Amino acid sequence: RSTSLPGVESGAVVMGMPLTPVGGNMQVLVEGRGEPRASDPQNAGYSQVSTNYFHTMGISLLRGRDFDGHDTAEAPFVAIVNETFARTFFPKGESVGQRLRVMDAYRDRPTEIVGIVRDTRQRSLTARPQPEMYFPIMQRCWFTGQIVLRIKGDPAVMIPALTKAVAELDARQPLYAVRTLTSLMEDSYAQQRLQMILLAAFAG
Repeated sequence: RSTSLPGVESGAVVMGMPLTPVGGNMQVLVEGRGEPRASDPQNAGYSQVSTNYFHTMGISLLRGRDFDGHDTAEAPFVAIVNETFARTFFPKGESVGQRLRVMDAYRDRPTEIVGIVRDTRQRSLTARPQPEMYFPIMQRCWFTGQIVLRIKGDPAVMIPALTKAVAELDARQPLYAVRTLTSLMEDSYAQQRLQMILLAAFAG
């Protein structure tokens, strides 16, 4: 509904919004490799996203395919990984087409890698990109999701229209914590600036 509003170019839903505390790491094993050694990579970050998420967020798809409407709970499980995941878990070969065992409630169902996207600063602007997995939200859905929109013009102007659109769908679901990506980036830098100020103060 929100994507039909004037000024909204595209929209999606995500569980694990970049630069927020939502999300974490999960153990993941490559099918066919047997028991991992202590030196083998075993953990990766994860997010659940809807179709059109990567386009909305401006994240380039480098190889393979994007999620689509066929990636439902009844379909074979799939994942899209970032460049760092591909390099870390498959340093000598192609990762698209490989199958994973993700150690969650669906560990008995293999998950096939169908695409690779460009690295993003998922957890912090000051930290190097870590291995990340993205799952279709229709296959793995655990938490409350966030709506993300790509808007032409000033995002603040859209807030009243978005609030009205959500209320028309369900008046019991208020729109809250509306943020721009720019403000999330500023908050991420703010913590680093505070640490530097404190360090300088103690040094003084």
